[in-house]
Amino acid sequence: MNFAKGDRIELVHTSDPHTRLEPGDLGTVRRYDPLLQHLYIDWDNGSRLALLLDAGDCACHAPPPKRLWPASASFPRVR
Repeated sequence: MNFAKGDRIELVHTSDPHTRLEPGDLGTVRRYDPLLQHLYIDWDNGSRLALLLDAGDCACHAPPPKRLWPASASFPRVR
């Protein structure tokens, strides 16, 4: 799986026993090193834990956020 700076990701699994991150936590990719399989993430909870994909940590691309209103909705202009 490839990751690019700015991608939104969701934690699937980490083997780090000291982190407070849980499966389902979201973050933004800061950097990805495909040779070392290290994924550097700014987590939404403030953590900056990197995932070591070659050591069993796992993340996937986060689903897009849900829309709060239909795309066809029109809103009055603010003057």
